[in-house]
Amino acid sequence: MNLLEKNKLNIIVYSFLVLGILLSIKRSSNFSDGDSFDVIMTFLNFIDYGVYTPSRAAYGHLVPEFIIGFFAYNFGIPVSNIVCFLFFFSSILLLTRTFKFNNLESFFFYTLCFSNFLLFIENTNSIDYSIALFFFVVSIFFIKKENFFLNSIFFGLTIISRANF
Repeated sequence: MNLLEKNKLNIIVYSFLVLGILLSIKRSSNFSDGDSFDVIMTFLNFIDYGVYTPSRAAYGHLVPEFIIGFFAYNFGIPVSNIVCFLFFFSSILLLTRTFKFNNLESFFFYTLCFSNFLLFIENTNSIDYSIALFFFVVSIFFIKKENFFLNSIFFGLTIISRANF
């Protein structure tokens, strides 16, 4: 691996980061997944009335509801979209670092993740999957580091964020 190959990979990765942030801003309040509005309303109900009403009738995802709601309420939907995209982007980067991919494997993994519409484009929206994915990947990272205390904390945050993870 020479320095030029590593720099090319970094340029590709950070190009996807810039593209994702620009798409997050452009999408603004396009709640294409159908749940984002309910997630934000959960936070607003908690702020306005002091009552927690889950975003999905019988159950909710407490951590993403409050993270997405906080950023949407205080900074606007585009910033909330950016935060969710950064959770997704960070999980992809951390996953390659956790399993110590070489440059070629990293290149193919990034290409696979960032060229897939459901992974890349949908995560430029205020969506709770990216937050759960981040906590799950951090949990895997701590398993590999054999830090089972932090692993259990982040795995618990994963379950609170999205039980099916």
